[in-house]
Amino acid sequence: MKRAVYPVSALKRRLPEAEIWEEPSLPSEGALRRGVVPPLLWAPDGLVWSGALCDRLREAGWKEIPVVLLEGEEARPLNRITAALECENRAGAYTWEEQARIYELCRTYGLLEEAERIVPLVVPGKRDFSHVERYLSLPASFREMVREGKVDLKTAWEVRDLPDPVGGLVSYYPHRMTFSERRQILVMLAEIVRREGLDERAAMHRAGELLASPKPLEAVWRARFPRLAGMEDSFAASRRRLLDGTGVALEAPPGFEGHSLRVSFRFSSRTEFGRRMKALSKLEEHLDEFLSFLG
Repeated sequence: MKRAVYPVSALKRRLPEAEIWEEPSLPSEGALRRGVVPPLLWAPDGLVWSGALCDRLREAGWKEIPVVLLEGEEARPLNRITAALECENRAGAYTWEEQARIYELCRTYGLLEEAERIVPLVVPGKRDFSHVERYLSLPASFREMVREGKVDLKTAWEVRDLPDPVGGLVSYYPHRMTFSERRQILVMLAEIVRREGLDERAAMHRAGELLASPKPLEAVWRARFPRLAGMEDSFAASRRRLLDGTGVALEAPPGFEGHSLRVSFRFSSRTEFGRRMKALSKLEEHLDEFLSFLG
């Protein structure tokens, strides 16, 4: 590949791959002052990499810019794109929108069959654009949540049949919601909508009611698992009736899936120990009631 120095004014014509970066790699102010910058890539049809760097150098007052000339085989679309990605050097750090632009550019150039040469420069360890195709096929609100890091692609793909406005309702929930809470809420809302066969309007109403709760995750969980929620309420009511104030704790296994209950207590005197024993005797009289909850 040949090297040259071109006037900034001669670098106006740009190929699509020169303009696809959302968060481009740019030299620091110190590097610019010292004149330490990578050369641009130029093909016969125009600038390959990078429009942002060219603009930055122009703004810094550069009149001439070093370039590497891509000619012959190197100027073919596949080699131009791989060269641009190698110069950008951000594998694993491209935004979802940048990945979508790279995908669309490859599709335009008819290079999707060459994905194995391109995708590893975008996302290390991957060999095709299937993840980008899934991202692009998501409803708008789910794509936005993935783009903003509010939910992962796997979850968004799993719940993609939720009406798009429901995704927006979850995405713009006005109170703090952790990544895990949002993921659980989306998955359970999707299961509720499928189970109840709700159309978009009914799904929005149902989701709005649940998210309006002071504890939206708990509200959605209770709606998703009404029988289990009822069992937990009944177990807690019976436990309060028999053991409140006794210092004896009674715990069931998660989801009542198990064959044993756990009893625990503390004491610091004979008197306290005697009270705990009385509570246990009372509990023994009602054991069948509690054992009936176990699966």
